[in-house]
Amino acid sequence: MVDTGGNIFYLNPGNGQAAFTINSPINPGGNNVVPVSASSLAVSTASNMVFLAGTDAYGNTNGDEVCAYNATTAASAWTACQTFSGNLTAQNNLIGSSPVVSDSLGLVFVTDQPQYLQGTNSTNLYALEVNNNGTVRWNVSLIPTPGSPWDSYSPLPYGGSPAYDDSANNGSSKYVITVSPYSCYYSYGHGYPCGEFSAIQVFNALNGNLVCSGYTSHIISQSSPEVVDGVIYVGTDDGYVLAYDETKCSSGSLPNIWTSSTGNSCGSGPCPMDSPLEGPPVVSYNRIHAVSENGTLYVWNRCDAAGCW
Repeated sequence: MVDTGGNIFYLNPGNGQAAFTINSPINPGGNNVVPVSASSLAVSTASNMVFLAGTDAYGNTNGDEVCAYNATTAASAWTACQTFSGNLTAQNNLIGSSPVVSDSLGLVFVTDQPQYLQGTNSTNLYALEVNNNGTVRWNVSLIPTPGSPWDSYSPLPYGGSPAYDDSANNGSSKYVITVSPYSCYYSYGHGYPCGEFSAIQVFNALNGNLVCSGYTSHIISQSSPEVVDGVIYVGTDDGYVLAYDETKCSSGSLPNIWTSSTGNSCGSGPCPMDSPLEGPPVVSYNRIHAVSENGTLYVWNRCDAAGCW
């Protein structure tokens, strides 16, 4: 387990006491970022490593970092924590996501986030090599491409993490899914705002190429995506769970196949939950589970490519 100060505790399974503690050099979730989501630990069973992502805890210029430790001995598994301060699009960005591991590819994925509206600066997705001291295999800026008439974009702070699908297209594809919110602007010589939206983007996990993307007017700043049997689920700040058909992604499409509703009377549209969804939806036992900010548990039938049951 890890606390918000970046201390990793190895617990004795017999008595629950800390067998030993790692004092990592980073703050999970960054510093003074709103919204912010503290990083969870990720584990590579194939390489016997534990990963933690965050921001330099000592006010140094290292910026955002990912650290790796031997899961048995707690020794550093890399020569040093991986930093991204040299990436121009990452300047002043902070990591607010948890790392996500692919043992089959030997990669760990993480996204950073802006501290505030930063104009042309973007959020970024990184793929680090697990067994090569965290060397960046590839990285890509999460720049949305919905086209005209939205002419420019500013990323909004968010705390979600990427998701990894090791078995897309019946195992023939490996995808990394990101969700990030933006403000959009019409230019036409004036640069006036046209609102806010969120981009759901699916990348080839091998090389970072964008495979498909979808867009929604719902802001998603805290919920991470969840992928189950070719369906991507994510929660929104205004109290909905959205489902997208990942099986269409190879053809360049990512259609929204379902928007949750609480069954209350909301006119002709779906009814939201009683408050935002800050964590990812959880799919199990053929059900979609989501807990709102107010602590209310909602449960729906799960979805497939044809819709929800």
